Amino acid sequence: MILEDGSYNEGWTLAHRDFHRALLAGCASPRLDAIATSLRDSAELYRRWYWALTDDHQRDIPGEHRRLKDFALERDTDQAVALLGAHIERAPQALIAYAQENGLDSSFA
Repeated sequence: MILEDGSYNEGWTLAHRDFHRALLAGCASPRLDAIATSLRDSAELYRRWYWALTDDHQRDIPGEHRRLKDFALERDTDQAVALLGAHIERAPQALIAYAQENGLDSSFA
């Protein structure tokens, strides 16, 4: 996500978007697809903050994506849903912890 010079890897952002679009490619509901796409796109700022502000860089995001792909191809919906939920929730949980640790959470009350 971050390049050697410390800048954000825009290529990764595009690849990440394309990967999650591919996961939804079989969705038979255009409305559900549009909602999921909108939520994913809206979360981009938080993904960037997560990477810049938290110390969660030992995370194996490519490994998470490989497992998501495998579960999708195997049609293992229970495992895919569980992993996708954890995949999505990790960044906001880390950002909330960051805000609490740095006294920023009270400004949102």
